[in-house]
Amino acid sequence: MSAFHLKNGFKAWLSRLIPLAWLIGSFALLWPVLSGLESAQITAYWAAIGLWQWVLAGVATAVSLAAVSQYDLIGHRHFHTNVAPYRGRAAGAAAVALGQALGAGPVVGGLVRWRLLPDIGAAMAARITVFTTLTFVFGMAATIATIALLGATNAAASWLAITTLICVFCALLATVWWPHWQLGRVSMHMPSLRAHGAAILWAFVDIGYAGLALYALLPAEVAVAFWPFLTAFAVALAVGVLSGTPAGAGPFDLTLLSIASYTMPQVPDTAALLVAFGAFRIVYYVAPAILAFVYLTFAPKRGVASGRAEELNLTSLAELPRAESGVIRQTGGQVAYIAGHLMAVSRTAQTFIGLFDPSEAPRKAFFPELARRARQRNRFAVLYKCSAQTAVRARTAGWSVIHLADEAMVIPATFDVQCPACSGLRRKLRKADRAGVTVERAHVGDMAALAALDADWQARHGPARGATMGRFCPSYLSGQRVYVARVDGIAVAFASFHATELEWSLDLMRDGQGAPDGTIYKIVATALADARAQEIGHLCLAAAPACPNPSSALWRAFAIYTAGYSHAAGLRQFKSAFAPTWTPRYVAAPNLLALCIGLADIAREVMRPVPLPEAEASDFKEIHINDENNEVASKSAA
Repeated sequence: MSAFHLKNGFKAWLSRLIPLAWLIGSFALLWPVLSGLESAQITAYWAAIGLWQWVLAGVATAVSLAAVSQYDLIGHRHFHTNVAPYRGRAAGAAAVALGQALGAGPVVGGLVRWRLLPDIGAAMAARITVFTTLTFVFGMAATIATIALLGATNAAASWLAITTLICVFCALLATVWWPHWQLGRVSMHMPSLRAHGAAILWAFVDIGYAGLALYALLPAEVAVAFWPFLTAFAVALAVGVLSGTPAGAGPFDLTLLSIASYTMPQVPDTAALLVAFGAFRIVYYVAPAILAFVYLTFAPKRGVASGRAEELNLTSLAELPRAESGVIRQTGGQVAYIAGHLMAVSRTAQTFIGLFDPSEAPRKAFFPELARRARQRNRFAVLYKCSAQTAVRARTAGWSVIHLADEAMVIPATFDVQCPACSGLRRKLRKADRAGVTVERAHVGDMAALAALDADWQARHGPARGATMGRFCPSYLSGQRVYVARVDGIAVAFASFHATELEWSLDLMRDGQGAPDGTIYKIVATALADARAQEIGHLCLAAAPACPNPSSALWRAFAIYTAGYSHAAGLRQFKSAFAPTWTPRYVAAPNLLALCIGLADIAREVMRPVPLPEAEASDFKEIHINDENNEVASKSAA
């Protein structure tokens, strides 16, 4: 037998032996207590449990199990399985009910999910199981620490709870700052803030109502306040869950009895608690497990996994009003139908972004539908760099809106380099002409030179920014108009433009260290001349940061810092040379919290973008803006 099989066999046996050891050890410690119980006393306590107690415990159990099933909904949204929500919740409830009753919850839960949702496959069922287990543990830690802190009776308990909450907060920050983790060949995407928040909320509901189910079954002789009891119960429940024993038997009882002896001195004897534990297991573990087994037996085996299909449909980017929407070819974004509107959409770790403007003025149903799409992905909805018209409609819909940037727009048909406002541009163009700079459309043979220019530019300016800003990639450039500047036949700079039949938009600009002064200006001027010849309505020189509220000292300081950090002053000066019309652009979100989280996450994605996949030079080809097949780039670009 190979070492691999021996190692995995040992792990399998170890996973079985650990819960068994927990069980045997716990009952060994409990034996002195159990051996001293009298049957008459147990019978009396059992008979004293009234009908209303059973009913209240049953209702609390149903609420607790419903809360636990929400973890599966969060998991399916995280992995984009398109499983109908009620199917996902039902499978999750059955998996938890059987897993916690039989022990070895993750193993049993994975098998149950695979049986009930065969369309997602065994691998995805396992991933959902691991996800729900880890998020539950995270939410349980935060919940127990909060309950313990609110009910703490001494400084040691308070400090322990505070330390736990600090650790939870640090772990949360780590997943936000590093949302994409690479462990060897395994790539992991951390849950979003919205997913973490939901996990903590449902853990609080789950543990609270589970505690209520046991509290309702306590005999009248056990006169203890609910909150101290809930604190002890939460800790015992965590120990029972982590032990992996069936129904937490042994570790749960031992832990709760141990805590009760210190925190609940008014408990007359252990028989009262042990009888309540038995009744609790019938209501909380046995009854749900029986129902789950019935559901598992009679549920359909096929055709139940998929709910409504993903409502993101690829379509021509040329149908969108903003040429800059082409940036989604590099972010893995798509073009979506949202309440009847076409719109470029993209995702970051925390947000579902509607980029720029929809294909027409958004109707009232557009905003709640965008928010719903975001919730389906455990994210916050954000409208990014939208027009004033869209921003007004968003504010009317109750969304929070701020002025983010100003976009430089030039009309090629009326652009006149001889106008007084273009005097600086004329000087730059004369310098470029004297240096012998020529500009033409790039072709396939230029790819190596363009790659070298990009590498030289990054060596001097630092890594390229991403997300809503394009980065050098051959297949990405193949969907753009690319102009290259040469001196004596040698490429010294290039610029690329998103292009539709109505608008061109400046994207990448790269100049080599030896590029003559005025080179980039001449590239843009050449593009403007071509746009005029082809009767393009607008040429966008992209945006520069703006101050959301100039009357606020805080916003002014923030704008100054942002402008300095992003070199916005130089960019605005460059774009102003073409005498553009500065058009305000806005960011909108359903509420202020979502707006702040969205802006922070987009900024993180811009400053620390995920690496682009490698692309070969052969992927680069010159394309025409009227190419009807120019929709979304090949998979290598995403």
